[in-house]
Amino acid sequence: MRKRESVDVDLNIALYSEADACFRAGRFRDALRLFKRAAQADPLDSDCWFAIGSCLDALNRPTRAEAAYLKALSMAPEEDHPALPFSVGNALFDQQRFEEATGWYARVPAEHEVFARADRNRRLAESKAKRTSQVGAERSEAQRRSLTACSEVRVCDVGPRLRLGANLPVRRREVQTSLGVASTTDWAPALALACALAGRSPRCSTGPLGSGGRRSIRP
Repeated sequence: MRKRESVDVDLNIALYSEADACFRAGRFRDALRLFKRAAQADPLDSDCWFAIGSCLDALNRPTRAEAAYLKALSMAPEEDHPALPFSVGNALFDQQRFEEATGWYARVPAEHEVFARADRNRRLAESKAKRTSQVGAERSEAQRRSLTACSEVRVCDVGPRLRLGANLPVRRREVQTSLGVASTTDWAPALALACALAGRSPRCSTGPLGSGGRRSIRP
C-alpha cells in the first residue's frame, strides 16, 4: 500500500499566511512559491491548490491555473469552494475556450458574492463563443472557395501543358519531313528550320564530329 504523506499543519498555516500576504502585495511569484511549500506541508489542503491557481492566473498562465483549480476540486466538494467554478471559468476564458467557460460560470450559486461577475462573464463568453463559431464558419467557407479556385486554375493550367507536350513530337516530325532532314536528333530540326527561315539550304551531316560523336547541320 502507498504510504500516506506526512502532514505538518503548523508549517502549512505559517506558510499559507506568509503567501497570502505576498499575494495581497502583488508579489505573485513569491506567493506561488510559498503556497506550493504550504501544499507540501499538507498535500490534502485544497485551499492551497485554489491559491496556487490564483497565483498562476495572476501570472497569466491560464492552462496551469486550470489544472490547479481542478486539483482543488478533486480534494474537496464544490460546496466548500463555491467561487472556484468562477475561477475555472476565467482560466478557460483566457484560453479562448468560451463554450466550456460558459458552463463553469453557470455553476456559481446565485447567492454567492461573485455571482454577478460570473453571470457577466458568462454572457460575454457566450457572445465570444458565437462570434468564434461564425468566424470559424467564414474561414472554412473562404478556404473551400480558395481550394475550389485553385483546382479550377490547375485544371486550366495543366490542360494546355498536356496538349503541348503531346503535340511537340508531331511538330518535330513535320519539320523534318518538310525540310528533308534525315537526322534523328532533337535539335537538328530546329536548326534546319532556322536555316530555312534565313533563306539557306540546310545540309545534313550524319557522321560524327570529332571524338564527341556529335552531329551538326551546316549551312
